[in-house]
Amino acid sequence: MELSIGFLAFLLASASAEFIPSTDTEDGLIAAHILFRHGNRTIEDSIYDSNPYGNESLYAPYGYNQLSKEGKRTEYRLGQMFKERYGSLVGSKYLLDLIEARSTVTERTKMSMLLVLAGLFPPDSELQWEEQLGTIWQPIPYSTYDYDKVLYGRKVCTNYKPAYKKYVKTDEILEILKPYQEMFDYLTEKTGQDIQKAKKAADLYIELITQIAYGYPVEDWFYEYQEAMFNITVLNYRLMAGKKKLKRLSTGYFLQKIIEDTENKILEPNSSTKLYLYAAHEKNIATLLVTLDVFDDSIPTFGSHVFIELHRISGVYGFKFYYQNYKQAEAVLLKIPGCEEFCPLATFKTIVADWIPESDDYCELDV
Repeated sequence: MELSIGFLAFLLASASAEFIPSTDTEDGLIAAHILFRHGNRTIEDSIYDSNPYGNESLYAPYGYNQLSKEGKRTEYRLGQMFKERYGSLVGSKYLLDLIEARSTVTERTKMSMLLVLAGLFPPDSELQWEEQLGTIWQPIPYSTYDYDKVLYGRKVCTNYKPAYKKYVKTDEILEILKPYQEMFDYLTEKTGQDIQKAKKAADLYIELITQIAYGYPVEDWFYEYQEAMFNITVLNYRLMAGKKKLKRLSTGYFLQKIIEDTENKILEPNSSTKLYLYAAHEKNIATLLVTLDVFDDSIPTFGSHVFIELHRISGVYGFKFYYQNYKQAEAVLLKIPGCEEFCPLATFKTIVADWIPESDDYCELDV
């Protein structure tokens, strides 16, 4: 449901008040927002012209930039895990409006969403529709948007790239990047590409470790600067959301939607929607964690995810944030600076207020 600007302004202005629409509402888990990365994939392209394992035929039958068999398993199991964690919230039967599912426009995230939904909602006897396939899978719709500020502000907001370029050319950032110049020159020589920027070095690293994860080796020169390439990749995530405007454009519209959907749920406690699913990329997760100042300086791996759970505790509505990057068996409960592990909604809105875009026009779209 789209909120009018006036109503949104009212909601933001009411940050000091908690929403308690009914005295009959019980404490507990009310809803959950889940941002997850797609599954294991093939490389995006040849990476560099002389890459011995860069030919697309080596990645048949998938092709470039597609989920592998292991990636499909990763996402299906992710759906099963979501079912186990939130089964008491959503029940075992898929119903219209029970969930809101949204994916970026890439094939790997759309396929990942289908797999997560398959693991989350296997059809019960009433919803089985075919003798074999219908006993394990049912079609569940999800949404994509060509100009999606919520998940793709970095790409669709034409004012993001100029702001990023300006930021990384400041004296402060140039000084931070200076120790990496020798590595930039080395990577440029070895790949035949112009690798003179943090983003390009980071993108190269992600593709090379993707090639390794798929099962093909990389050339020996990779290991000369492997640690430095990892470090520049982590640094690049921080640069992507390194100042207020970049936070607003990369993550602000997502945070705004989380708040709006949460407040709608509180204002309408009997609404059907209880789970909000977002299939996206490692950069979505990293920039969210950077924006919230809980980034752990690691690359969000395939199937990594963030739980943003809406709880009501002692009559107060608020969030618990969990992050699963598979360093531990269970998702880690995060503590947002300025909050305890349970962050009241009003407090959270105050914390993120500077990172919420002033309007839809803050993202300049060239459509």
